[in-house]
Amino acid sequence: MKPLKLLFIVISIYGQKLYSQIAIPDGILKSTLLNASPTNPIAFDVNENPIAIDIDIPYGEISQTEASNVYKLDLGHSLGNRIVSIEGLQYFNNLKSLNLYDHNISNPSQLYALSNTLDILDISMNRGLENQNLDFNGTNLSGLISFKAFGIGLSTINISGLNNLKVLDLSYNLFTSIDLRGCRSLTNINVSTNRYPNLPNSGISTLTYSIGDLLNVTTFNVSANRLSTIPIQLADLPSLQTLYINQNELTSLDVSSSYNLVKLVCNDNNISSINFGSINQLQDLTCHNNYLTNLNISNFLNLRDLSCSYNQLSTLDASTNSKLLLLSCSNNNLSSMILKNNGPFLIEEAFSFANNPNLNYVCEDANQISLINSLILQYGYTGVTVNSNCGIILSINAGYEPASASISTYPNPVKKGEKLYITAVEPLQGLTIYNNNGQIVYTVDRDLNEITTTGLTSGMYLIKIQTSKNIITKKMVIE
Repeated sequence: MKPLKLLFIVISIYGQKLYSQIAIPDGILKSTLLNASPTNPIAFDVNENPIAIDIDIPYGEISQTEASNVYKLDLGHSLGNRIVSIEGLQYFNNLKSLNLYDHNISNPSQLYALSNTLDILDISMNRGLENQNLDFNGTNLSGLISFKAFGIGLSTINISGLNNLKVLDLSYNLFTSIDLRGCRSLTNINVSTNRYPNLPNSGISTLTYSIGDLLNVTTFNVSANRLSTIPIQLADLPSLQTLYINQNELTSLDVSSSYNLVKLVCNDNNISSINFGSINQLQDLTCHNNYLTNLNISNFLNLRDLSCSYNQLSTLDASTNSKLLLLSCSNNNLSSMILKNNGPFLIEEAFSFANNPNLNYVCEDANQISLINSLILQYGYTGVTVNSNCGIILSINAGYEPASASISTYPNPVKKGEKLYITAVEPLQGLTIYNNNGQIVYTVDRDLNEITTTGLTSGMYLIKIQTSKNIITKKMVIE
């Protein structure tokens, strides 16, 4: 009797699995699922441990019971043929995370039928969906928290039903507009590189949303869209910490309302000015390849990385940036750099100021001067003064003005023993003259219109001129 009873149990189990067997018509998908194991991490249990799916007889098939043990599937393509159909995955009724990266799925209705337990879905690089309209409104996927669909070639999508969505990646598609209304949980938006190849004025130009929809957004990426304006009001993103707007066609940038901004990437635009306002949390600023003539970073006490090469800067003041670890300011028009900030030791690999042919002064911490001199020699600069007495050069914030400003000095150069004349729109309150070593060689606390150079040796001097409104620095050369 016992053998008969055992046989009956085996037949019952076999019959139950046969009855609940899932039809999976795509051979690649079925083979991949059957090959899942603890050493072939494709399927994962509730604790994200890799598991085998096919654990009961008849082997070579997957039952609904076996599918219910799976909480995560990593089906991203690596080698071999691609999955075309995901028919059958709708029976994985506990599935929380599904990676379908780089296959050739073409039927959106199979996506809509997936389990309503799904939190994370990645369908990126499935070119079978190119030019199709994805509409998630009213589908089983209303609980999605993360949705990635980059590199497909989509031009229309409806995500209005995804009220729990936090992470949205629609980069490398062909969108010109996206409706974000109702997506009030979003924290990370990536809509970069949405443009038709070789077609000007293409790319994301409109992001539709209601006030209050984007209060939780911390990361916003709209890079590489050929934009002349940002398609969103930054003031409507009060939690914004990271902003990527690089590789566009912006001519100016205002981030004064982004008080929590920590990282700003705006390189490769046509930006001539950035309005930082009073924001002070910035740690990473990448703004190379623009047309900046002025860069005020004095408020950014936590700034660690600064890349501002290939601009038109004439001065750079990093005297308040004591945490700076990386500085790239090559290919500008720098005449002076104030780098003394008692900060960490910069290394040559993380510091560059090459191709600034007009550089004549660098103020740096004493322990960094040998590095500065080594780089000056490497760059082939001559006539550059390097010391730790920053008093001889005025910072940007103290009122540096170019030669065309309201105060002028002449003749300049002036011959030794002759007078240097000063003309100004407003009365002077005094001036101080510094030599190349940063030493004060002349000072006066009254209005005057000329300086006698008797007693001063030939060389370059800097004059700090105090007016009723500001402080101006002028260069004086005595021949």
